[in-house]
Amino acid sequence: MTPRKRPSGETAHQLATELRAARGQTRALAAQLGTAKRQLAEKQQEIIRLSARQQCADEEYAAANEELRNSNDELEISRVQLQGLNEELQAVNVRLQGSIGLSELQIAQLQAILDSLNDGVVISDLDGRLFHWNPAALAMHGLEPEEAQRLQYATLAEQFDVCTLDGRLLPLEERPLSRILRGERLKNLQLSIRRRGADWQRIFSYGGTSVRDKRGNPVLAVISIGDVTEHQEAVQALVRAHDELELRVRTRTEELARTVETLKVEVAERQRAEASLRTLNALYALLSAIDLAIVRACDRDAIFRDFCRIAVEHGGFLLAWVGIVDEGSDEIRQVAACGATSYLDGVRVSVDERRPEGRGPTGTSVRNGTHHICNDFLNDPCVGTWQKKGVRFGFRSSAAIALAEEGRVIGALTVYAGEKDFFDQQHMALLVRMGADISFALDNLKREARRRQAERALQDETLERLATMEHLREKERLLIQQSRQAALGEMIGNIAHQWRQPLNTLGLLVQELQMSHECGQFSGEALEKSVDDAMQVIRHMSQTIDDFRHFFQPDKEKVTFRVAEVVDKVVNIVGASLKQHRVELAISTSGEALIHGYPSEYSQVLLNVLLNARDVFVERNVENPRIDLTVFEEQGRAVVQIDDNAGGIPAQIVDKIFDPYFTTKSPDKGTGVGLHMSKAIIEKNMKGSLTARNHADGARFRIEV
Repeated sequence: MTPRKRPSGETAHQLATELRAARGQTRALAAQLGTAKRQLAEKQQEIIRLSARQQCADEEYAAANEELRNSNDELEISRVQLQGLNEELQAVNVRLQGSIGLSELQIAQLQAILDSLNDGVVISDLDGRLFHWNPAALAMHGLEPEEAQRLQYATLAEQFDVCTLDGRLLPLEERPLSRILRGERLKNLQLSIRRRGADWQRIFSYGGTSVRDKRGNPVLAVISIGDVTEHQEAVQALVRAHDELELRVRTRTEELARTVETLKVEVAERQRAEASLRTLNALYALLSAIDLAIVRACDRDAIFRDFCRIAVEHGGFLLAWVGIVDEGSDEIRQVAACGATSYLDGVRVSVDERRPEGRGPTGTSVRNGTHHICNDFLNDPCVGTWQKKGVRFGFRSSAAIALAEEGRVIGALTVYAGEKDFFDQQHMALLVRMGADISFALDNLKREARRRQAERALQDETLERLATMEHLREKERLLIQQSRQAALGEMIGNIAHQWRQPLNTLGLLVQELQMSHECGQFSGEALEKSVDDAMQVIRHMSQTIDDFRHFFQPDKEKVTFRVAEVVDKVVNIVGASLKQHRVELAISTSGEALIHGYPSEYSQVLLNVLLNARDVFVERNVENPRIDLTVFEEQGRAVVQIDDNAGGIPAQIVDKIFDPYFTTKSPDKGTGVGLHMSKAIIEKNMKGSLTARNHADGARFRIEV
């Protein structure tokens, strides 16, 4: 059983709040039952009103259908009139073809008739040239007269899509004008028109015929167009409204029927809930009291005693007892009980399923690690061993809940009620929660004991670690001191290399003065020249001191500097030491490599790499040692590449050379922090990269910023 979190005072307060709410709900059930009955009567009256509304809706639908039929009749009359006009226009055209010519008055009259029509009229010749549009036709298509004069039938088809009412796109040969030119006579052909590239769509009713000459040959095609968009939308809206009304009435009727059935079920459920809530109130009070007792408990036996007492006093149980498994005999030993405890005298309970004493609720719950219910104590065979004795105490139901400590079942708590079928799903959920809370409390007691033991062990370990840390600090202090001394020695050695030649020069100047005096060649001019030469050497030595002093001075803020200048500065510092060990240093610079960063720290990195290469030459006794230092720009970054011919870095340590305190030198010659600090300076302080790998003759260090 999974341990639950320890209930807090806030949880107990919440349970008390839930208890008060449950009691209020019980008092409200009677009022809700009366309200439900009134709602049922109101629903029946609403069904009667909806039936009356359905009758009115049917009458409205009949009137709307009558209005739709009248509208269709009017539309049919308009189409007949338009058809007559088309026939009259056809006759006029025939007469026009048969006569020598029409007078200007007749042409004006014909033009006026076409312009006054509400329906659109378009006239085309046999080649598909649309040479006449009346104003209504232009307005329907959203065209200007000048635009329409330039349109051919094919170009018009490129601007407008023509579809059937069910959405099928018509090819050019199936469109109205093509059919008229083939000799068909159209009447009330309704199509959907869409203009490409625009949010425009209408429904037109097409009619038309071809105009023939006296010999019966077609000479013109006349198309009449009526805009029936609003009419179609009205018809569809009316149909949708009727369908929607029928659906709403049908849905509402079904909802009312379901509501009536639901109300009947709810009334029965609430009647059952009243009885259940009374029992739940007692169980909630029991749970709340147990949680409070758990918070105050200081040992396991106290928890068990409090549970048994509270189960009888607050839960109304006839008996409650707690049994713990005796590991030596598989017997369940009673450790706490309250209520009709005389029942337990002489009662033996076991976890062994083969024995009758192990088949009851208590033994089954311990064996399975869960709960077990007996809602018919008088007839359930699982309690056959104890039925006769239980009858004398009035037991009718019992339940057992397993108790666990750190995930291991150690026993069970068992309660007895005086009602048959007392324990339902909700009651058992509360009892299981009680068992989980008690198990959680047992775990806390165990953890608290281990915590106190761990605290004592931790105190001892802390004291030991403090002593160890103090020892490590002392070692680290000595290591830092050695590193400082090594750095100081390295700096003094470099100063010595820089000063050795100037001191020799000063010695020669002094000896030359003495020899000149002994030979009688001493003069003011010779003295002045010797003094000037000596002072120049002294100034050079002083400059060397300044160079070393500024070299080890840390930078306070980032500046932009030339890489080549820093390289020259480093070479001045380390050059003499390299020459002493016969190391040839070749420098190559290309471009104007600039870096925004800390020049002093960058100088320290270059110095560390060069001195490491020098030490490797000395350690391996390399003949003709050489270092190639190259400065260049690559993809907007300043790059310094340092190659040596010392044979390279061994494969087994190439990945470790930048680790802190890793070194192949003896303790008096290196601390193993130089390359580690160099990598940190480049990558963390200057957002660059410092890498090392082997090439044909030795190692290659690459610095990119």
